[in-house]
Amino acid sequence: MQMTFTTTARVEDVIEVLTDFENPYRLNADVTEREIISQDDGVARVRTTLRSCFLIFCRNLDMLQDVSSNSNEVRAVIIPEQSDFRSGIWHWTVTALNEGESRVTLEASMEPDVFVPPFFRKMLEREATVIANNLDAEASQPAP
Repeated sequence: MQMTFTTTARVEDVIEVLTDFENPYRLNADVTEREIISQDDGVARVRTTLRSCFLIFCRNLDMLQDVSSNSNEVRAVIIPEQSDFRSGIWHWTVTALNEGESRVTLEASMEPDVFVPPFFRKMLEREATVIANNLDAEASQPAP
């Protein structure tokens, strides 16, 4: 899946929201638990549990990710051996457009290792859209 959108936020504000591991609700209300396992050489190992629902079908999904970031991108790679996914990556690239405006591109791919209904792709697309909307809202807020 790939999506691109424009936000009225600076690049550094977008990156800050994407890497705010201690406040996952800012991006996704479906995250029920998040824990930073370790941080080493610019890579944070993060365990996340989320409750993913589509219509009446819900499932808890666990994933362990190695998350790295720099001044304009964040990459999260799933560790399959300790996740409910065979593979997965979320790659965010943030590009400055004008003063206070940025273009955000998300490339994501996930393959579940547990049974999920065939409409899992729709669930992923819905999650990504919600996250993009929340990212725009959170990153666009003035600093306190």
